[in-house]
Amino acid sequence: MLVALPSAGRSRTPVHFACALIASVAFAVSFSATDAQAGTPMISVGHQFSCGVTVAGEGLCWWGQAGDGQGNVPLGKTWSSIAAGFTHSCGVTTSGEGFCWGNLYSGEGNIPSGKTWSAITAGYDHSCGVTTSGEGFCWGNNLAGRNDVPTEKTWSVITAGGFHSCGVTTSGEGLCWGNYSQAGQMDVPSGKTWASINAGWTFSCGVTTSGEGLCWGDNGNSNDLGQTTVPTGKTWSTITAGDSYACGVTTSGQGLCWGANQGGQTTPPSGKTWSAISAGGSHACGLTTSGEGLCWGGDGSTPPDYEEETPGSPADGRLDVPVGKWAGAPVVVETTAAPRLLAAVALTRNPRTTVTSLTLRAWADKSHGANTVTKVEYWNHTGQPKNTRTPNGGYVRAYSPTITLRPGQVAFWVRVKDSKGTWSSWYRTRFSSTGFLGW
Repeated sequence: MLVALPSAGRSRTPVHFACALIASVAFAVSFSATDAQAGTPMISVGHQFSCGVTVAGEGLCWWGQAGDGQGNVPLGKTWSSIAAGFTHSCGVTTSGEGFCWGNLYSGEGNIPSGKTWSAITAGYDHSCGVTTSGEGFCWGNNLAGRNDVPTEKTWSVITAGGFHSCGVTTSGEGLCWGNYSQAGQMDVPSGKTWASINAGWTFSCGVTTSGEGLCWGDNGNSNDLGQTTVPTGKTWSTITAGDSYACGVTTSGQGLCWGANQGGQTTPPSGKTWSAISAGGSHACGLTTSGEGLCWGGDGSTPPDYEEETPGSPADGRLDVPVGKWAGAPVVVETTAAPRLLAAVALTRNPRTTVTSLTLRAWADKSHGANTVTKVEYWNHTGQPKNTRTPNGGYVRAYSPTITLRPGQVAFWVRVKDSKGTWSSWYRTRFSSTGFLGW
């Protein structure tokens, strides 16, 4: 899902979710808009990775399935939007060029040529886009007709979901197509004029021009509030459909999420006034009206074969927004399942030896309400976790594991446990026989 961070000297109006959906992805969904531009930063949450556009128009992607290339953002471009999908990403430059990258085995990257794009969205294994003239296209895997965009329509937005797609025309008509024998996500409520419709994994959500919020399709089988059960008595600015949950922002800035909550993704940080919230696979992100960027959920259980794809990126993990890239207030990454927890690593022996001892320092950000660190867990390339309890408790603790180098780069993952028994997300570093390469 994409969320926009206000830039310095600009009104704090998000270009995603609240004002205009630029590109949001939940598990395999993404949403689009038509008014993105460089200077309006945004963040897009995919299945197990995230992408963003900085205030300078730089495109970034981080985390993701190793080897799939979700982080291979085309270089030398100034971006207006980037959408993170299931295992691929798509984006549009400020000049209207369209690009897709990552896992493109089903034709997700076969963008129609000769078009100037306002937005392109990344779904499960298909992509959709709208041109500046209102033409709508979908491409990639056409199982169940998800690429069969209704003809003779002028589109304002088309969203690529799991096995279906949805769109809104310039006249406010809402349409969905392709369903793979799934229940009801194409049954757009009749008699409505739509501001936005978002295709989720097996359900859809939308907001009418009067602020009514509706979701339809599969209502899930969790013990939580069903994903299509929109909280009542609210006037909505946006609603986004995720994997098995949904999130929305009311016109008063209240942020709400509902549906499956296995990773804490339906519990936004409290005490915030939101301009945008985007639902992802098992985590969500949002922007407050004061310019904070926050992510939550993703219970820290991501296996280590999901890794940062962009060398030198300052962040690892689903909840870790790159710092120093976004205008406005500093980005703060939080999780309601565990406090903000960071880690650092430094070599303590000759990095050219075959066995290297690392000093691992893990600390909790007390200023954001973190609890003390009680345990550090790390993974090396053998794939087995090693646990150690930090002595005496505290906000900063060190541990010195020993790992064996192998040819090429070696990945090293770490997470920490707090005094309430909750884990942080994984943080990953890389080093080689020539030395430490950084986080």
